[in-house]
Amino acid sequence: MGSLYNGDKSYKHMFKIVLTGDQGVGKSQLLSRFTKNEFCLDGASTIGIEFSTKEVQINGNIIRTQIWDTGSGPVKSLAGSGWVKDWNGSADLQFKHHISKLEFSFVEAGQERFMAITKPYYRNAFGALLVFDIQRSQTFEHLDRWYNEICENAGANCCILLVGNKCDQHHMREVMSEDAQNYASERNIQYMETSALDATNVEQAFLLLIQDIYKRYAKRTTNEIESNWTLGSPTFTLPQQHNKPQPKEYSCC
Repeated sequence: MGSLYNGDKSYKHMFKIVLTGDQGVGKSQLLSRFTKNEFCLDGASTIGIEFSTKEVQINGNIIRTQIWDTGSGPVKSLAGSGWVKDWNGSADLQFKHHISKLEFSFVEAGQERFMAITKPYYRNAFGALLVFDIQRSQTFEHLDRWYNEICENAGANCCILLVGNKCDQHHMREVMSEDAQNYASERNIQYMETSALDATNVEQAFLLLIQDIYKRYAKRTTNEIESNWTLGSPTFTLPQQHNKPQPKEYSCC
């Protein structure tokens, strides 16, 4: 498996990863724990889109990951840079410029607590962490919706890791590990349980996903990827395994 990297060598590959799942499952906390080794007990729900970068080393190669997180909350405007926030300030300025030109589509429901995002969030994603809360069976029951959204918008080649978060609260478990493992096996994806609170398996989960992505896309250079970005409208798409139309039921790696 790969390892975290803190050196000065320039990165060879850049992969976009998205975090998906119901509100309150701990997506932002997982991101914060992985990128900053922090956990905020008073963390508020994410509003809009946030992303952070992290560099890891796999087989001697430096991999830069851009990890995107979305949350639920009232969306009043699509204008301004506040909807895209770089946590550690290390993202490329050019990439920030591309992001600022994106147009996101939001749908409000209920008391403005639900936000549905469409293709721009998933576009160009090489991998996804599909997260649920082991304490809340409802978040597990909603996985199909998120899984299908990934496959429809990121493509069948997007690598997915199923994550059961908050495993430190095992005494309050509503979702059995066996059920989650069966769900993952049926879709040919891997499963891991994590705790952003005590850091259990957080680094391992991200590195496992990044390594899976690397195995598939290691031959594609960063320049190849970036050359396919058009200002204001990123157009790079992952290579499709088949040219036939995608069936209604999707299978992701």
